[in-house]
Amino acid sequence: MADIATFGATGAPEKNGGLMGVLKRIGKALIKASPHNRRLEHAARLHALSDEQLAKLGIPRDRIVHHVFSDIMHL
Repeated sequence: MADIATFGATGAPEKNGGLMGVLKRIGKALIKASPHNRRLEHAARLHALSDEQLAKLGIPRDRIVHHVFSDIMHL
């Protein structure tokens, strides 16, 4: 990974982008994590359903996590 020099309010170069570099890394981490949060929310909604409702969807309760993450994980 390349380092990019940025200049702070004093005009002096900041190492690793200073505060903006930290904020950019946090933003990138949140963007990467967001699909997983949606998946976890989906799994929580499925867990909240009754066994009968899950049966209508064709999802056994013990396979909810597999169902939600099956496209990215081979369990």
